[in-house]
Amino acid sequence: MFYAGYGSNLNISQMRERCPKAKPLETRVLENWQLCFKGVADIFPSEGSIVNVGVYKITKECENALDYYEDYPNLYRKKYLSLDGYNKPILTYVMNPGYGIGPPSTLYFNAIKDGYKDWNIKINDLLEVAKRSLHRGELEPYRSIRWKGTELVTEEFLHAEKISQ
Repeated sequence: MFYAGYGSNLNISQMRERCPKAKPLETRVLENWQLCFKGVADIFPSEGSIVNVGVYKITKECENALDYYEDYPNLYRKKYLSLDGYNKPILTYVMNPGYGIGPPSTLYFNAIKDGYKDWNIKINDLLEVAKRSLHRGELEPYRSIRWKGTELVTEEFLHAEKISQ
């Protein structure tokens, strides 16, 4: 089975802990999808947008571990995508409705940033998505217990990240 990670699951060391049998394969682009932060990463259909993903080959045990980590089916639901060159659908997770746009914690953001480095994905898009998350909507974003305890991403944090690039 194949899995496409776009958030903290791009972080290869984190995936090794969670899914020791997962094999990182390649970076791909999901066309007509957009990344956003609702406290944690999510993707949604968006004509003309793209999302960089890391594709892993996973086992059933990996899928079970991912189900637990993604709080499936309560927080995330499974979505199966097709990508050229793959003869099987590729699993990913998308958030269930009910959560609004909002910034992630700095700890969570940095885990994703490390994943971008792992896969040699340019961080500029991630910084832009995080910047958009500062303009919250009406619904409350999700606040993860797992990623709690650190500051939320701010304009100042993102400015410092951009300078360090």
